[in-house]
Amino acid sequence: VTPTVVAQVPHAPSVPVLRSPSDSGLVTSGDVTFTWDASIDPEGDAVNYRLELSRDGAVLASLNAAGTSLTLPGTLSAGTYTWRVEAQDSQGHRSGFSSPSSFSVALDPLWRITGGQGLEEDDTARGFACSAGGPSGWAPWIGTLVLLAWGLRRRPVR
Repeated sequence: VTPTVVAQVPHAPSVPVLRSPSDSGLVTSGDVTFTWDASIDPEGDAVNYRLELSRDGAVLASLNAAGTSLTLPGTLSAGTYTWRVEAQDSQGHRSGFSSPSSFSVALDPLWRITGGQGLEEDDTARGFACSAGGPSGWAPWIGTLVLLAWGLRRRPVR
């Protein structure tokens, strides 16, 4: 009888699937929470993750996470960023990085009031032209924002 040796070939966990921020998405604060789907390890090993964040082709951060989300509080300035995630099991086997995803951070206000006139004595409403903004710049808003101010009077300062 010849003994049989069975060797188990370890396998890497599956490649994570990125969820948020979505590809070509817009974030309107410096606080960014990254989320992705959990990787599956064929042997059932525990899985940890590494998130890589880049801007203009340069890696800004390589961060470790035990779960499927990571928050960067107030650290990103306005601009376009790329991120990707890699899974690693407890045996050191790596999935390889996910496909990269890009998003923009726009810290400007979403509305800008321009023009118009202030309220004067006996005025009950005034219209103001508005603009809506995004990372590609400001575009005029079609319409008028009407501010109603019944009974508001400007009094001279003495």
